[in-house]
Amino acid sequence: MGPATARMKNGAAQDPAGQIDLVQCVLRLDGRVDRWAVRVLDAGAAPYVRSAAMFRDLLVHVEGNEARRDCARLATDLARRTDARLTGLHIRPPAAVSPHYKPSQVEAALARSAARLAANARVAKRIFEDEVRALSDARWFEGEGDVADGIVLRARFADLVILEHDEWQDPLEVHVLPVAHTVVLRCGRPVLVVPVGVASSVFPKVAVAWDGSREAVRAVHDALPLLKMAQTVHLVAVIEPSDTTIDADVNDLVA
Repeated sequence: MGPATARMKNGAAQDPAGQIDLVQCVLRLDGRVDRWAVRVLDAGAAPYVRSAAMFRDLLVHVEGNEARRDCARLATDLARRTDARLTGLHIRPPAAVSPHYKPSQVEAALARSAARLAANARVAKRIFEDEVRALSDARWFEGEGDVADGIVLRARFADLVILEHDEWQDPLEVHVLPVAHTVVLRCGRPVLVVPVGVASSVFPKVAVAWDGSREAVRAVHDALPLLKMAQTVHLVAVIEPSDTTIDADVNDLVA
């Protein structure tokens, strides 16, 4: 599409047919924000959009908490929209207690912890089965051991891993980072980290933090199926006032 056929709306070029927009937003270090349209991405004409492969296998780790079923719901919605197989997973960690317990209390505390973890596993399976009733291709796995290790092991076979952003493993004195943080650094697969309360896989506006690094390149390519479903994609970069390399990067990305 040539620039003469694009309409301007809120500073961004927009396809008259309602296809994908690409907006560049550059925050320069002198505090000035430059925002301008680079080029409209037509889903029927843009080469990288047309060639973006959709997800085939999604993996979601399901917590054993009825109040946290939004992550499983989002994963189910995304599997439906992309016609992907959805694998549900629950890793039951070993029973553990805080080191602050008195020695005489440890055995009883471990028994309570084991019972709670077993109940959580049953709840997780029920949540997954409830959410995937309308899916034609879904499967369930359970495991025991370190939660992050179990997810990383199963993630090897997935195109996308979907996790709650604030899931933790007890005791916190030992596991000082959220599960998602550890999985992102170790699994080698794309990870979609879902905030609490988000249950829809509709992402009309997507922001991409861009600095030209290998991490940014990998993130963009891994996210192409999600970018394809978005209406607007924003490239955001923080640069020196005299830096113009971002312009070439953006033009190359949409070429």
